[in-house]
Amino acid sequence: MLFQMPKKSTSSTQSSKTGSQIKLKKGQTVNDLIIQARQIVEEKLGAYKEASICITNIEDLLKFFTNTPDDAVIGIDTETTGLNTFTDELVGISLHNSSTNQAAYIPINHKSAIYKTKVPGQIEENKIREVFGNIFKTKQYRYVYHNAKFDLAVLRTFFGYPVPDPYWDTMLLANLFYQNEDHNLKYLYNKYVAVEDEGVNRFDTLFKGITFDFVPINICGI
Repeated sequence: MLFQMPKKSTSSTQSSKTGSQIKLKKGQTVNDLIIQARQIVEEKLGAYKEASICITNIEDLLKFFTNTPDDAVIGIDTETTGLNTFTDELVGISLHNSSTNQAAYIPINHKSAIYKTKVPGQIEENKIREVFGNIFKTKQYRYVYHNAKFDLAVLRTFFGYPVPDPYWDTMLLANLFYQNEDHNLKYLYNKYVAVEDEGVNRFDTLFKGITFDFVPINICGI
C-alpha cells in the first residue's frame, strides 16, 4: 500500500481515539505537576492575565472578532495531543488580534486527568466550526502562524473545510533571520521578546509525561 495510516495504540494509558496519555515517574502524580505549573504560571506570567482571555462561550468568541478590520493580522496557534495531524486531537486554539492587541485561548478538548472525560466550560465543536467557517468566507484577515504546515493540517482536519493560506510563517522568518539556533516558539519568545526569563521553557518539562488535553484550562488561558 502506497499510503498507510498509522495504527492507533490500544494501551490502557492511551485513548483509542486520540494520542492522550499519562506516563508519570514512580511516586509522581498529575496533581503534583499541576501544582508546580500553576505556581510558575502565576509567578512568571501573572502580569499577562489582563492581556489574555479564555473563551468558553460562543458570545465571547464572536466578540473577539467584533469590529475587527479586514486587514487585521490574526495570530493562530494550535495545541494538540501529539504531532500526527490526522489521528491526534486538537485540544485548543490560541489567537491574537492585532487590531485590539487581545490574546485568547479557546479550550476545545480538555479532559479530567482522573476520569479521562471532557471537562465542562468548552464550546461545542460544531459551533466553533460554524463561527470560523463564516469568518473564513466573509473576512480577509491576514493569518500568521509558527510552523504553518502543522497548524494548517491540524485545523483542516478539525474543521473539515479549507483554511485560508498563511500571510506569514514566523518559523520561516526565524530561519531566515538566524538559522543556527533553535526555532521553537517558546525558545524564540524567551530570547527575543521576554524582558527576563519568565520560565516558559520550563513549562513543557513540568508536564513531561502527560499530553496537553490533561492540562487544566485555567493554566492554558494565560
